[in-house]
Amino acid sequence: MKAFFKLNNSILDSGLTPNELKVAVCLYSCVFNNRCVVQIKQATIAQKCGIKKIETVGNIICQLQRKGIIERVSRPHKTKCRLGTYIYKLKEIASKGFFKMKRHILEKLNGVQLRMYLFVCRAVTKKNDMWNSFNDISRALQIVRHLSKQLQNFLQKDHLPIAAKSLNCPKHR
Repeated sequence: MKAFFKLNNSILDSGLTPNELKVAVCLYSCVFNNRCVVQIKQATIAQKCGIKKIETVGNIICQLQRKGIIERVSRPHKTKCRLGTYIYKLKEIASKGFFKMKRHILEKLNGVQLRMYLFVCRAVTKKNDMWNSFNDISRALQIVRHLSKQLQNFLQKDHLPIAAKSLNCPKHR
């Protein structure tokens, strides 16, 4: 399994709530070989996203369908009239206009931290730096400035080098 997966640049601009964003990222983290069809239990999604009720995941899935992130949901029948695991058809990832994210990070971040992490991943250049200041990040994500500084501390402490190094550019101090 690869350590990184792709996300559309537009995911942050889709108007998703923190929980919707976590579920969408969880689903995209299960995409392999650019096939945007994912088979995963709602209980597994809940566990990975830190959501306590499976019903909440079901409601979020409906919201993601309305917002166009999920194109189709199906649930095949197993033997003896039992329902199988949900299958989700996700919006295709563009060949251009995407960024990469570490697969293991989802369980470590809450919704606000995840939005900030995704913003940094999207803004990082090939030289592993970014031009955004803490004020730019705060304004774009509509959060207070000290939260973006807390993210830098978290990333450095948790050894997530791409985003931490990017936030540690001389411009960001």
